Amino acid sequence: MLRELNPNLSQASTLLSQCGSVASILNLAVSRIGLSCVLQRLQEIEQRLKRIEHKIDLSFDADFREARKFAQNAFTMKNHDRLRAFAIQAASRLNKAQENYKDYTLTAFDNQIQVAAEYLSSLFLACVVEILCYLNLEEIEVARDCLQNRREKIFCIPSCKIS
Repeated sequence: MLRELNPNLSQASTLLSQCGSVASILNLAVSRIGLSCVLQRLQEIEQRLKRIEHKIDLSFDADFREARKFAQNAFTMKNHDRLRAFAIQAASRLNKAQENYKDYTLTAFDNQIQVAAEYLSSLFLACVVEILCYLNLEEIEVARDCLQNRREKIFCIPSCKIS
């Protein structure tokens, strides 16, 4: 009787081994499908984030343009009180713009994105106009300190080849 069970046991073992292999393959296929669904969802999220980033980019650019308008108005004012109010407002907004453009520039350099030069140009422009605001207010020491601080801020940006 044991001899009769032995071939059946061998066949059952082979059958179980084949079932296990099929189950492993099915499990791998289901995992692969799940992974591709997750990757597709991540790509959709990435696209949404890019659209949001673009909107934020436009918002920062609009703020920067507004700051430049405040500075331009300050440079043409005859009334000292109004000149002072516009120049201080412009300097404050330009300072914020510098932080934004510094972050953008660093990110662009890290990712070797072509737009890094444009961000760096905007950063320089924001620095120069802010310093001009302080000079227009006859705040020579503040302008000098600002120049020193901005120089340190700008030169901490790593050099990087943009291809």
